[in-house]
Parts: sequence; C-alpha cells; structure tokens
Amino acid sequence: MNHPSTPVIDLPEQEKPHGHRPFWEMTSAEFNKFHVTPLSRGKDTVWIWPTTPPGQGKTSCQVNWGMELSDGSRLTDTRHTLRLTWAKKLVVIITHAPANGVVPANGSMGGYQQGLKWLLSWMAMRGMQTPDELD
Repeated sequence: MNHPSTPVIDLPEQEKPHGHRPFWEMTSAEFNKFHVTPLSRGKDTVWIWPTTPPGQGKTSCQVNWGMELSDGSRLTDTRHTLRLTWAKKLVVIITHAPANGVVPANGSMGGYQQGLKWLLSWMAMRGMQTPDELD
C-alpha cells in the first residue's frame, strides 16, 4: 500500500538539528511561521485558502479560529488554548497529509469549520481538552 510522503517544514540552516521536521513535532514558534495555506500562517486567526471556482463564497474557503462555541466563548479564548492547538494541527494533517492521499477541496473548509465547532463545543461542555480524553 502506498502512503503519501510526510510533509515537513524546511527550517533555516541554523534551526536544522536533523534536517527537516514533521509539522506535528514543530515548536509553537515554528508552527506560527508555517505556511498552512498560500495565504495563511499557523499563527493566523483566520486561515484562508485560494477561492478556486468562480463565484464560490470566500467563507467556504476559510477556517476562522475565532469561532464562537455553543457556550458563547471564542475558540481563541485562553481557556481553549489546548483545544485550539490540536485542532489547528488536525486541519494541517487533513490538508497536507490526508490518510487517503486526497487533499480536500478548498471550498470544503467551511464544512470542516462547522464540524470542528460542533466537536469543540461538545468537548468544552464536558471539560475535555484533547482528543485522547474521548472514549
């Protein structure tokens, strides 16, 4: 079975302890600089993918990490830091190293945001911070 190659960040020479580093092993500083899309970096509150088909709405090609959760809080609030960190890395994995090798269409990102909003709201209501707390 063929597996997609592991995406890595190309670090400046002075930061390359062993060459390239997979994005899931990046430090916060490295992830913040990482281009998750041609238009956005990891630190950005809104990740924007290029709108491909003419007439497609811009919001369908973005994830707004400042989304309001069901309890009225924002995902960017301090109490959601762990949730926000792993959710961002999950979206990077989905868009840069999908298990089936098929990268989702840019226009499907709005749907991913809705799914994340539901999951993260549900987890927050139950006091869960990370996916390993799910059973």
